[in-house]
Amino acid sequence: MQVIAGQIEAPLTVEGALEVQGIVLGSITVLPAAHLVLRGICRGSVRIAESGVAQLWGIVEGDVSNEGGEVDVFGIVEGAVQGAPSHTRVSSDSIVRGGRSN
Repeated sequence: MQVIAGQIEAPLTVEGALEVQGIVLGSITVLPAAHLVLRGICRGSVRIAESGVAQLWGIVEGDVSNEGGEVDVFGIVEGAVQGAPSHTRVSSDSIVRGGRSN
């Protein structure tokens, strides 16, 4: 898994396995079969495509939209979390300010 740290100035597209330890100053898109571990802040939304995987340990300032992947939320989501509950899991310790929808 590739690890990037620091500040990322543009929206981020994840095509392989990537861990982010820092701040993304835009949205993140996780493509099919890609894997994201976020241990930082996303200043936009996170979209997970079909068969993508995301583990969100930090803060997402927008929405989290699962379009058929596997998502685990362990941190804070300022927006909504969207996706089927069986594939979009939110830890009991997490905070989702915008609610959940399927």
